[in-house]
Amino acid sequence: MKSATRSSHWSRLGKRLLERGWTHRQLADAVLGDLPERLTVTLRRRRALLGLAADASAPLFTDAEGRAVPSAGLERHLCA
Repeated sequence: MKSATRSSHWSRLGKRLLERGWTHRQLADAVLGDLPERLTVTLRRRRALLGLAADASAPLFTDAEGRAVPSAGLERHLCA
């Protein structure tokens, strides 16, 4: 359930950013520091607990292992 909730949250965030003019490439290149901390505080905590990068330079969208999702796979990742 947590995974579905996480996916749903990040899917909505990704879609909102796309609606605001971001491209899939920009989303793929985005790091946590590109967004206001209030939008990433929960994610940063969760990543830290999992031993994944949670600093401002960490990728915004990652796979289950914490690797950045490339732009070519981002649309599928956001819809998962």
